[in-house]
Amino acid sequence: PGVAPETLTIPASTLYFFQANTFVKPTSFALMEIVSAAPIRVLEYAFTDRPFPSTPHADVLLPTPVTTAPPAIQLPISTGTVSWSWQIGTTPPAVASINVLGNLSFNVSVSPAGSSWLTVSPDRDTAPSTLSLVPNLAGVGPGAYQAAVTLMPAVPAGLAGLAAQPSIINAALTVSAGPLIEASDSNCCFFFEAGANMPSPFPGTLSISSNGTPAAFTVNLGPCAGGNWLTAAPLSGTTPATLTFTANPVGLNLPDGRYSCPIAIQGPTNTLSLAAALMVLGPPPPPPPPGSAVKTVPGYLNFLLSAGTSAPSPQSVTVQSNGNPVAASVSTQSGGNWLTASVAAEAPNSVVSASVNPAGLAPGNYQGSVTITSPGMGSAQVLVYLVVAGLPPPQTPLTATPANLSLTAPVGQSQSEVFYVAGPGGLPVEFTAAATTSDGGTWLTLESAMPAVTPGGIVVEAAANLAQGVYHGGILLTWGNGSLTVPVTFQVTPFLGSPPTMAAIVNSASGTPAAVAPGEIITIDGTALGTAPTGFTLDGYGNVATKLNGTEVLVNGTPAPLIYASAYQLNFIVPYETGSSGVAAIQAIWNGIQSASWGALLAASAPAIFTSAATGVGQGAVLNQDSSVNGPSNAAARGTVIQIFGTGAGQTTPASATGGVTGSRGGVFSQPVSVTIGGVSAVVQYAGPAPGEVAGVLQVNAVAPSGVVPGPEVPISLTIGQARSPDGVTIAVK
Repeated sequence: PGVAPETLTIPASTLYFFQANTFVKPTSFALMEIVSAAPIRVLEYAFTDRPFPSTPHADVLLPTPVTTAPPAIQLPISTGTVSWSWQIGTTPPAVASINVLGNLSFNVSVSPAGSSWLTVSPDRDTAPSTLSLVPNLAGVGPGAYQAAVTLMPAVPAGLAGLAAQPSIINAALTVSAGPLIEASDSNCCFFFEAGANMPSPFPGTLSISSNGTPAAFTVNLGPCAGGNWLTAAPLSGTTPATLTFTANPVGLNLPDGRYSCPIAIQGPTNTLSLAAALMVLGPPPPPPPPGSAVKTVPGYLNFLLSAGTSAPSPQSVTVQSNGNPVAASVSTQSGGNWLTASVAAEAPNSVVSASVNPAGLAPGNYQGSVTITSPGMGSAQVLVYLVVAGLPPPQTPLTATPANLSLTAPVGQSQSEVFYVAGPGGLPVEFTAAATTSDGGTWLTLESAMPAVTPGGIVVEAAANLAQGVYHGGILLTWGNGSLTVPVTFQVTPFLGSPPTMAAIVNSASGTPAAVAPGEIITIDGTALGTAPTGFTLDGYGNVATKLNGTEVLVNGTPAPLIYASAYQLNFIVPYETGSSGVAAIQAIWNGIQSASWGALLAASAPAIFTSAATGVGQGAVLNQDSSVNGPSNAAARGTVIQIFGTGAGQTTPASATGGVTGSRGGVFSQPVSVTIGGVSAVVQYAGPAPGEVAGVLQVNAVAPSGVVPGPEVPISLTIGQARSPDGVTIAVK
C-alpha cells in the first residue's frame, strides 16, 4: 500500500527473474500483485529469505485474451464512494461534496430510477465543478439504501471519434431506529516475534462510536486459536469509547504460525464481528560471520509427516562456496537427535542432504538447524522445521475460525475469505479440505494446497460468474478420526458500481447514427453492457433469444432480439411491433440493472448496405450472379444479377416475425425499392428478407446496368421508401 505500480515490458520468449521483498519487517507485511496483459508462464516461485510459517505457493491467474475497449473520455472525480449511517430522530448526516476535475461539460443521473432518498446537484455542469450529494431523510424508514450516481461527459466535436465513459459514485445510506455501533477499523492485528526486543505484552487500540445517540456496549472475546492470548479493556461502556486490546502469547509456547481470535462488540441494535490476528515468528537465523561467502539454496527446510509413519525422503540444499569443499553439522532444539546431514556431492557443485528420523517423537513442532562450513569461506545455517502431525483425542474435533463463512459481492465480482483451522491445545494435525456446493456447481474453490497441517489457513474463493441470488456451499475438513463442515453462504447482490451506459446507437451496416426502423439491426456502443462476447442463440420456438449472458435491450418496453452482446457493444433487431413515427425509448439492461433511456427517432425505413470490412464504407457485402463474393479481383459483369445485403428496410408483406429466421423465400418489402450503380438506375428483380438469415437482414437482387462505367470501386446506393443508404459503399463491375 502506498507504493506506485511499476510497468515492465518483457519481450516474447524471454526468461525474466523477479525478486520482491514482500516481507518488510515483523510488524509490516506487503501485498504484491502482478498483472499481465497476456498469459505468462511461471517456472518457479519460492521464498529465498527467512522461513515463513506456511508452505510457499503461488496463485497464478492467466488472463483471458484482452478485447481492446474503444478509446474513452472520462471525468476524474475525488472519490467513488459515499456512505451515511443515521439514527432516526438525530442530527442529519453532513452533505457529501465530490470534486469533478477536467474541463468538459457533463450530465448527472441517478440509478436505479426512483431513488428519492438521494438528491444530487447540479444535474448538469461543466468541470471543474463540485457536486453535492444530500440524503433526503424525510419519511425514510429503517433499512439499507443504495444508488449509483453517473457522470457522463459530453465529447467535444474535435474528439468525435472517442467514446464517453461514465464516472460512477456509489452512494449508500443505512437508517436505524436505535443507535448502531461502528468501529474505526474492521480488524485489530497484533504481531509478535520470539526473541525480538518487542514489549510483551503489547497493545493495540480501536475507536468505536454510534450513528446517533450514545450506545451501551459489551465486548466478548474468543475462543482464540492457540489459547487465551488476547484481552480487552474496557469490556463494557458507552460510545464513544476507545478499546485497548492486548496480545500476550508468552507462556503459551505457540509454534510459528498465524492465530486468530474473534471479537464481538454487542450494542443495543447490532453486533460488530471483528477479528484479531497474532503472527508468531521464530527468531531469524544469525548473521553469517564477517567475510563469509557461503550461500545456500533454499535457506530452510520443511518436513511434515504423521505420527507413526516412516521417515520422509531426505531434502537437499545446494551450497555455493566458490568451489571450496564443505562440511555439515546439525543441532536440534528439542526431541533429541532426530536430524542428520551429510555432504551428498562435493565441490564445485556441493549438495548437502538432510534427513529426519521421527522414531519416538510425539506429535508436535520441532526445530533444528544444519550448519554448513567451508574453509576460509565461513559458514551458513539452514533452519529445519519438522511437524509431526497427530490425531486429536476422540470426540475432540478440529476448530475453524470463523465457524462459518458469509461472502457478499456484486454481480460480476468474485469474493475470497481466509479461515483458520486449529487442533486442540495447539496439536499439529494433518487434514484435507474440499469445497462442496448445494447446487453441484463449481463456483466455490480453494486456493490453498492440500493436505495441510494445523494451525493453518485456507483461502476460499467464490466465483464471479454467478447471477444475482444467494448460494450455499461448504468446506469439508477431514482428518484421521473425524470431519467438520464449515458452511459457506455467498450472496450476489445487484451490480450498482457501473450501470450499463450507452454512448452511441448506430445502424449496424453503416455505423452511422440515424432514425431507426422496424426490423433494422442496430449497434449500441457503451460500457458495462455485458460480459464476454457472445453470439446469438435460438430459443425453444426457433426465434432469436432476447437475453444473452444477463443482457437485454428494450425498445419501448418490448424485448429486442439480441444477435451479439459484449461489455462494450450490443447488436439487436428493432422489434417489428415498433411504430414508424415518433420516438422510441431504448434501454440496455445487464443483470437487472437498467441504463438511462435513449430516445431514437422512428422512421418507416433506414436502409444501409453491409460492407466487407464492417466499416460502413468501401467494398459492399455483395454476391455476383454465381453467388461468388464480389470484389476488385472478381467483378460482376454488366448485365448480370448481383445480390445486395443490408438492413433497415422496415415492414414486409406478409409481416416478418420479430426474432424469426427467414425461410427459403421471404415476403417483400412494403415500400418501393430502387438501386443505382455508378449513378445509373438498376432493374430490381427481388427485394425482401434474406433467405436463411435473421429477420432484419435484407436482400436486393438487381441487374448491373450495361451503361455503367466499369471499375473496381463503382458507387452503389439503395433507396427504400423515402430513405437512401449512406454514400461510400462500392462494388466492382467489369
